[in-house]
Amino acid sequence: MYKEIAKKGVKYVVHGALSEEEYVLFHEKLCQSAGLQLCVPLWKKTSDELMDELENYNIRSVITMVDNNKLSREWLGRIYDRTVYNHFNVLNIDPLGECGEFHTTVVDATLFQNPLDYKVLEIIEDIANIELYTKGKVII
Repeated sequence: MYKEIAKKGVKYVVHGALSEEEYVLFHEKLCQSAGLQLCVPLWKKTSDELMDELENYNIRSVITMVDNNKLSREWLGRIYDRTVYNHFNVLNIDPLGECGEFHTTVVDATLFQNPLDYKVLEIIEDIANIELYTKGKVII
């Protein structure tokens, strides 16, 4: 996949890894083999620092996947904000989902020209995860 991206003139790949060194090393090797440079701007920042940045840059995201062994499907579609962050801390869930408890999709931010126009298409449940599938377009 990375080699195909490089053929299109892309030079950098940005990942949101925070602390999983194996993840970063794996993607670094993939990038190097394709002649791409890996950027990991969030690497080693604390959860509190990142939550502050989400608020400072008005980054709005929606919970789009949950590990149903840790969270119920009611979390799907919720805006991820300080209240959710604090609640996950109380539940002893990594507040940024670094252990795969949940994933989010950014739908708006200061740098966006327009918010993501999205709608829920369906909710798919398998053995381990429940995902919210959306259709949308982002222009940044």
